[in-house]
Amino acid sequence: MNDFWSISRRKLSATVLLAALTWATSASAQPTFNKSFQPSTIGPGSVSTLRFDITNGNALGARDVAFVDNLPAGMTIAAPANVDASCFGTVTAPEGGTSISLAGGGVPGNSSCSILVDVTSSTVGVSTNVTGDLTSDAGNSGPAMADLTVDTGRPGFSKSFSPTTVLFGSRSVLTFTIDNTANASM
Repeated sequence: MNDFWSISRRKLSATVLLAALTWATSASAQPTFNKSFQPSTIGPGSVSTLRFDITNGNALGARDVAFVDNLPAGMTIAAPANVDASCFGTVTAPEGGTSISLAGGGVPGNSSCSILVDVTSSTVGVSTNVTGDLTSDAGNSGPAMADLTVDTGRPGFSKSFSPTTVLFGSRSVLTFTIDNTANASM
């Protein structure tokens, strides 16, 4: 009979320990969410790459990863948007639009993924961009925030193709535009 109680106590202790470890793991299982502008200062009308980084430090993969980022007033998705994503799911970032989203994304265990989208702004000053919360089956990770500065001391820079679509072997004209009209000191 003493063996029975001894074994039962050990099983109970192992069960309590396992439950505590499971709770501790799930309590810290939300992915981390960060964003940045590269470069963080541009001239009016120039392009910056908005980068979202999602890191899953848990051994289990995070599924149903999603967020929405409504850009601040005056900031738009560049044309072309040059979307580059490694987070699975569906990234929506229409050229000229003001909202970027990820739906149905996933991040394998102990790994990271990134989403890059080109944006532009002619609104002079600092624009603070805060996303909505990053959500997943692992929980709510909260928002991410970054600042973009549009400085009139820097010239605007853009490029365009004309025509934008050509047949294989045909020609298109690439035009680079440097605009320094907003810089009164020059």
